[in-house]
Amino acid sequence: MRCKMADGTMKPQKVRNRYYLRRHIPDDLRDLYGGRQQVSVPLQTGDLREAQRRIVQEWAKLDREWAHLRGEREPQRGTPEWLQWVADRLRASLKAGEVSPEQAAEEFDHAREEYLRAFPTLGDGSRPDHEEHRGLADDAVERLRALSSSVVDDRITLAEAAELYLRSRRDAGRRESTVSEQGRFLREYMDAVGASTPLVAMTKAKAREYLRTHVLRQPTARATKKKRIEFLSWFYRWAFEVEALQGEAEVINPFTGAMKMVPAEVRGERKKERRWTEEELLTFLTSVPETDKRWHLVVLALYTGARREEVCELTRDHLVLDGAAVQIHDIEGKGKRQASIREVPLHSIIRPFVHHLADTTHDGFLLPGLRRMGQDNRRGKYLGKVTTEKMRALGIPDGKHGGVTFHDLRGTFSGALKDAGVPEALVQDITGHQNAGMAYGLYAGRSPVAVLAECVEKVTFGRVDDVVRAGIFRLTSGAS
Repeated sequence: MRCKMADGTMKPQKVRNRYYLRRHIPDDLRDLYGGRQQVSVPLQTGDLREAQRRIVQEWAKLDREWAHLRGEREPQRGTPEWLQWVADRLRASLKAGEVSPEQAAEEFDHAREEYLRAFPTLGDGSRPDHEEHRGLADDAVERLRALSSSVVDDRITLAEAAELYLRSRRDAGRRESTVSEQGRFLREYMDAVGASTPLVAMTKAKAREYLRTHVLRQPTARATKKKRIEFLSWFYRWAFEVEALQGEAEVINPFTGAMKMVPAEVRGERKKERRWTEEELLTFLTSVPETDKRWHLVVLALYTGARREEVCELTRDHLVLDGAAVQIHDIEGKGKRQASIREVPLHSIIRPFVHHLADTTHDGFLLPGLRRMGQDNRRGKYLGKVTTEKMRALGIPDGKHGGVTFHDLRGTFSGALKDAGVPEALVQDITGHQNAGMAYGLYAGRSPVAVLAECVEKVTFGRVDDVVRAGIFRLTSGAS
């Protein structure tokens, strides 16, 4: 007598004293099977115990066949990568309810035996390169044990939480470069502790061991180590708060207080403010012709305090108040804060320069002809790069060796305002900085542009002013 249709789980079906594997064909592959909904594979035995052993192997063969049909590439059999691939595939089968923990463990045992047969001298010390394989294999075995014993209750894994997190960041409009970096941090973290590890299984002890072995010992910059630790702490805080994970009542932040274990020399110090000197400005502005966009970029940043991308996104439509000021804001709406949107009065030195750029542009931008590049589609990426290269070629030291960066032009402008006696609150209004500790910045409205214009006019860079005036005169008069 025939049994009823199987439900797609790894359970032998008996037909006329013989056992069969019956499994649902995935929807995307049914056309390749003539529209059939199920596949039936004879197990060639009437013994239930033997059928349970054979069904594990036949199930794995179907997985490989379907992966091949989908164009997925199975790692080379007998390698640590293949062993981990098997563990990840079993994890998916467990989540879908297709196999039991016992059946998953049995199939993985077969895979592990095949791996060990590929390295008959494993562990005997005769071939040192096997030590690496052995560690990877043991790690994969440990991951599957955790998979079979503690993940069967359908708890969310690190891989699932990471995918949810990265998707939420992209949906929120975060910059692609930031999301990519965070994705890299998460991948490296999961490679070390196991992507199939339940989110709630990470303890503080395990987190600290990860930091000791995979973060603090790496030859990376101190700031990078700190950023990685702070991000992982943020990731677990997010996981605890996000609606989709609120059912994970056991979620704790294993990286809380992790910075305490970082030695002081690793933690690093905040870079001290470094202004451009008069000599450095003169070196650059006298070596680069005033017709060069690098000259334009530096002059605009120096006299407005604008960031590189803010300068490169300026168009003639951003000139306001009859050309007496320029409206600076993030065109794509991704400014760091509301204070990033501001009206900056034009210094009398550069006003004719800005008007000239607005009158002669062919694409509407004050710095025309720039191509958007990089993951964030930035207009100023390449121009900033060649500007920095020119600075180094002229012998202006970089920030890593006590020198300056292009961004330090912003601090140079702010410093000039402070040197002229401009109050901190007005400096913030002009530059777009915001100090959350100041009542003025929190509760007061913006200062009138006329007041800000008086402050900007007080800015002076000594002999640099004369060099800029002369360059602008040559440019606007056609003498260049």
